[in-house]
Amino acid sequence: DLQPALDADIHRIYDDAKVCIWAELSPEFVAGIPSAMPLETRSADRTEYILHPETGERLNEASDAAILDLKEQHNGRYNVQVVVSDGLDALSIMDNGHLAPFLAQLRYRLDNDGYRVAPEHIVLHSGRVRAGYRIGETLYADLPGRRAILHVIGERPGTGHHTFSIYITALTGADWGVPGTADHNVTKVVSGVAVTALSPRDGADETARILESLMK
Repeated sequence: DLQPALDADIHRIYDDAKVCIWAELSPEFVAGIPSAMPLETRSADRTEYILHPETGERLNEASDAAILDLKEQHNGRYNVQVVVSDGLDALSIMDNGHLAPFLAQLRYRLDNDGYRVAPEHIVLHSGRVRAGYRIGETLYADLPGRRAILHVIGERPGTGHHTFSIYITALTGADWGVPGTADHNVTKVVSGVAVTALSPRDGADETARILESLMK
């Protein structure tokens, strides 16, 4: 038998993971994200998102149209777009001291480094990593120069921490224009970001550092 303290800790982590994986971004939280642009994937609900992962990898028809409209509005002005998704742990995004300080530090660093960061934060409900790639394909296809998607997404629960990751993908407009070119093999990741792990501000600094290497 396990020692009582260890047994209790394992059950605490397990019970917390079950809460995390079913959690969703609340409307109140999304409304508090600066310049939030809420969009949906093809997952009808959380159950379908978990049982059929591919439904969370593409936007639904209305959201695809919204990204096309956004591309027209931007008219090529921006070379970095931030995307925020619940992923497999919405609590990692919503916990106090997580997303807000991360975004503030990230924009501070990117502005100082001379990037043209789009003002909108695209917020995906039931979003998986590849949904970010599909946004990049629609938003950046055939535009000049290198352009980046920074996808902030809740990590798989079960560690005892509510951690999120940032998937960093920077490609030329020509490459974004070829469906499937953007994928995990051309992406860098900063992971384990939480107030109890890699601090959100440090995660933002590391994201900026990696982006600089990819944009070159």
